[in-house]
Amino acid sequence: MKRMIDQDTAAAMAALAGHTLEEAVAARVAAAIGPALAAFAELEGTLPFEAEPSGFQKAQSKTGESA
Repeated sequence: MKRMIDQDTAAAMAALAGHTLEEAVAARVAAAIGPALAAFAELEGTLPFEAEPSGFQKAQSKTGESA
């Protein structure tokens, strides 16, 4: 499923990182990175475990291993 981000989502992501975006800037950010994020969404869950580091740390923490 391809899903584009909108300016509200871009502004929320920036706020989460401690930044405030003006409405026009949030719209530009959404238009600029939205297509790339939508393209990567198609790969979600298809990468091999070793190519998806976010899953590695989660699995590692479940086994009690340290980084």
